[in-house]
Amino acid sequence: HVAPVSAEQGVGIEDLLGMVETVLSDQMVEADVVMPYGNGELLNLWHKQGIVEEESYTEEGVHVRGRIPKWLLGPLGEESPGEESPGEETLDEGE
Repeated sequence: HVAPVSAEQGVGIEDLLGMVETVLSDQMVEADVVMPYGNGELLNLWHKQGIVEEESYTEEGVHVRGRIPKWLLGPLGEESPGEESPGEETLDEGE
């Protein structure tokens, strides 16, 4: 990816920001899970590394929907990118 930029003249900044957003977005996937309350560490990681679009508290745990980096799919117990998502999934502590 190449974006000609001149900070002095203010040229190309918008193109660069758009390119960075696209690259980062390509590394993220949609996720929708229910995490048991004991998985606060994973929830904190989602908040730091991903985008939380919706978060609610249920009897089963914390329901979170949003975008996460692909590498976080494994710890969350989600499907691999490109596979059909089974919908909400409850994670057992320790996974």
